[in-house]
Amino acid sequence: MIRLIKLVVITALLLIVGSGVFRYMLREKNTIYVGVDGYSAPFSITNDIGELRGFNIDLMNIIGNALDLNIEFRIIPFSSLERSLTNGQVDVVIAPFDAKDLKSGDKYLLSIPYYKNNIIIVRRNDETSYKLFEKSENKSTSKGYCLTDKPHVLKFLRKNFSNSKIMIYESTEAAFKALYTGNCIGVVDSRSSANYYITKHNLKQLNVLDLQGEEHYHLYRVAVSPNNIKLLDNINRAILYAFQTGQLDKISNKWFSRS
Repeated sequence: MIRLIKLVVITALLLIVGSGVFRYMLREKNTIYVGVDGYSAPFSITNDIGELRGFNIDLMNIIGNALDLNIEFRIIPFSSLERSLTNGQVDVVIAPFDAKDLKSGDKYLLSIPYYKNNIIIVRRNDETSYKLFEKSENKSTSKGYCLTDKPHVLKFLRKNFSNSKIMIYESTEAAFKALYTGNCIGVVDSRSSANYYITKHNLKQLNVLDLQGEEHYHLYRVAVSPNNIKLLDNINRAILYAFQTGQLDKISNKWFSRS
């Protein structure tokens, strides 16, 4: 009888320990590792103590809640994000990639778009000399257009404002300062960067022109490891869910609202 009791106790302990190990393994299985660069405001921002904030961070947390997944972010340099996915360091990468330039398939899979980022022109309300696609005849005397060092924005300006001054600044702050001091007639930038700066600093007396042509926008998508089609399908459903429930609009207003 004593031996039988001992056997029952031992069996029960093994079941308890085993169930704990199973729950631990299940928890690990339900964790996905997400690569972000942490320095692409307003999509991912890292403060002085390493805390992550931003539009992409909020979106991945929404996706995690919808799919009952534990999201763990890994901060990786932007230039290494794609490689971190292909070498298995992370399961997912979310960053302001231009999906037009990404080649998915063998290396990774791409979700449905979660953000459309287009070029915009910002001008002051009192700027009377501004005309869309105005071609200034004299670069030495005319005001020009301010931008930060973004190749696709510079390409757009050179194509559409070839006779105007183009002034490249080191930061969005410097470009907007030039606009307010009258050194340029408009700031040309991506919608995300300009609207984030306007929202963050509560700037007023500005007119914003969105350029909607196909050549002016980029679609951002979540990149997933190619051996995890099920995860990609779930992420696609979660993004649609965020659209349908208004959660995506909510975080868009949080980071990009101009009101």
